[in-house]
Amino acid sequence: MQSQSQAGRAFQSRNPFTNKVVAEFPFLTNDELSQQIQRSWDAFKSYRQTDIATRREKLLKLASLIDENPEKYGQIITEEMGKPFTAAV
Repeated sequence: MQSQSQAGRAFQSRNPFTNKVVAEFPFLTNDELSQQIQRSWDAFKSYRQTDIATRREKLLKLASLIDENPEKYGQIITEEMGKPFTAAV
């Protein structure tokens, strides 16, 4: 349940060049934040046991996804950083 102080509040990501709102992210309540922190801690404890070969595989997969979609990620960088598109890809 969201506390009254958090209801309707959101962080706005803006393009610094145009000041256009790119995305909004709702603020979390204290309980939601505590749950997210606990989930992150649990994931960290599990992931730190992962062997180096598996970690390497996951990072290479991430790099591959980025390489396959340069326009998508270039557009996000352009909007969030206010950079020209050519500088973002």
